[in-house]
Amino acid sequence: MDRIREERKQITSPRMTEIRSHFLHTTKILLTHRARREYIHPYGEAVYKIKFFSEYIDNPDNSFVPLDFNAAQQEIRRFLEGKLTAKKHSLFIILLEKGFLPQEVKRYSEPDQYLELAIAVFQCLLCCQAFVGWEDAFAHVHTEGKGDKWSVHESFDFCESGYQALQIMVDGLRLGPDSLLNLTHSDLDILNRRFVCKTCRLMKKGGTYSLPSLTWRECLYHALEANDPLSKTQHTPVFDVLTEALTTHLLACEEPFPPPSARVWGCLHCVLDGGPLKKARAIQHNHEVHHIANPIENTDFSFIHTYQFPKRKQFLIKLTANGTSRCLRCAPGTYKLWVNKNHDLYRHLWDKHHIKSIDLIEGIDWEIVKAVENDSWILEATKEG
Repeated sequence: MDRIREERKQITSPRMTEIRSHFLHTTKILLTHRARREYIHPYGEAVYKIKFFSEYIDNPDNSFVPLDFNAAQQEIRRFLEGKLTAKKHSLFIILLEKGFLPQEVKRYSEPDQYLELAIAVFQCLLCCQAFVGWEDAFAHVHTEGKGDKWSVHESFDFCESGYQALQIMVDGLRLGPDSLLNLTHSDLDILNRRFVCKTCRLMKKGGTYSLPSLTWRECLYHALEANDPLSKTQHTPVFDVLTEALTTHLLACEEPFPPPSARVWGCLHCVLDGGPLKKARAIQHNHEVHHIANPIENTDFSFIHTYQFPKRKQFLIKLTANGTSRCLRCAPGTYKLWVNKNHDLYRHLWDKHHIKSIDLIEGIDWEIVKAVENDSWILEATKEG
């Protein structure tokens, strides 16, 4: 029996590998990066059950005959488009039933533009994860060993915690009372502001209190976790937006992509991604295999999102009643923020720029950088801490 099973596996394995390569190639064309961020997409196994492919896999003929490329692509495209349409519509109905959309919007309306709204935040009821828009939700299928059985209606709902967090953030950004219903994910991504949770427990290091900086998406995930009654750190999250000066500093210091030395890069011209590779090897691959003289990132090669490499460094924001100081003589993105102005900042200006403390002029040599506009809560929090 084992011998027969092994012989059968030797026949079916190359066929399944070929189908998988067709599937990955089609997802690259049809889906966005966020929607296909899993290296093996949740729907990958279900493709083998399509009649066209199951007959190919189960064909008793031992000879390996490759599938017709166009026919295979057409079957996979039809399958993915069906899944995509069904999931978008189900998420759209969830949003519609919450009453956030205009009255003229009906159940049969085109869902895409409404699923791009910032309020389109959903929660998986099976694993309690939060998802922004249809792309994250499409790449997530919670099966718990039951195959492809779960449908979006059975496992997803509107994320109330995420919506409340959005309300707080929009108020902090002063975008207007009605702006939340018109804002899209892209609008908030373009603003790219940073926040802190005022009700989180302060971290203390070296006599200074601090809180982690959060993107708007991270605030949604944080709110869901904070509102979890089973969480050891359960609290009601309240977010405050960091000042533009501090946000500019953070953006200059954050690392948006993985380092070239990380094996998380792949070729965009190969059916099977050609990864994971180091960045230099991915570029070399473009040179040697595809004869591309000057490979372009995100056109010829890219970071493979499957590996979930941290896209940015998360910084701890030091909280002081008097703010922190920065050197105006240093280039943007290279300067540090100093808590002790009279000691650390002055010593830096003398060591690096040869300016004596007696000659320093505020606004020319240094300036105060506040963490938030209204820092009264910082004074209270640090007292209690």
